[in-house]
Amino acid sequence: MIKLLYIFIVFFSCTFSCLSAQTALEKALKTMNVQMNIPSYFDISQNEKKIYITPKTKESPTPTMVQQYDFESSFGDTALKVYLHLGHSIIRHKTEDYLIFVDAIGERDVQFGVIKKNPVLFNSEQNNALKRIKFDFRYGKRMSSPSEGEIEELKLMLTYYPEKQAKEMFNADWMVMYPMNLRGEVLEGKFSRCRAVAVSKYGMDMFFYFMMTDESSKKFDTYLMDLNKVFWFNE
Repeated sequence: MIKLLYIFIVFFSCTFSCLSAQTALEKALKTMNVQMNIPSYFDISQNEKKIYITPKTKESPTPTMVQQYDFESSFGDTALKVYLHLGHSIIRHKTEDYLIFVDAIGERDVQFGVIKKNPVLFNSEQNNALKRIKFDFRYGKRMSSPSEGEIEELKLMLTYYPEKQAKEMFNADWMVMYPMNLRGEVLEGKFSRCRAVAVSKYGMDMFFYFMMTDESSKKFDTYLMDLNKVFWFNE
């Protein structure tokens, strides 16, 4: 009896350990029914909770609400936290020419049943991604969803990829790219340029922020193809 109890405790502990050892990105992708296949040329962070792109320190603490919404200026690593939000993972290319900050924002919408309750609001042209994109551009009225007029104007600033490419790369319905204004801030002393790529399927969105140097940014199209079939929306 004692032996069986011991086996049960060991089994339960191992199971709990395996579950708790899941990274934030793995948990998000499971919620969104997205498959991940990380190639050997990428190193992926193993954080179990969402993180900022720069570490929280005394000199660079968590941004305040007024900083997040640009009512108060922020600088350095704190500013980069503001511009790039909390994310699920940092993926580094082994050449160290660029890194990708990943935020699977669809996780939240699935967890709270937002998509299921409001399917009409989450299609390829009117989805939650546009709220994030508006925020990234610091565009229009603050602390509000984009209006119809703002949506039309935001679309003028986006590069739309063909549906075929979105399907082939991510099994997604929608894929856009836009530049991020880092306002002169530099990550890790070298990454001065950023482009964001948003992909969406069934109203579930993923954002990939490519951090590059002035020189490596010229190879952005090649870096984007490094993500080909790395993340795959299951049917």
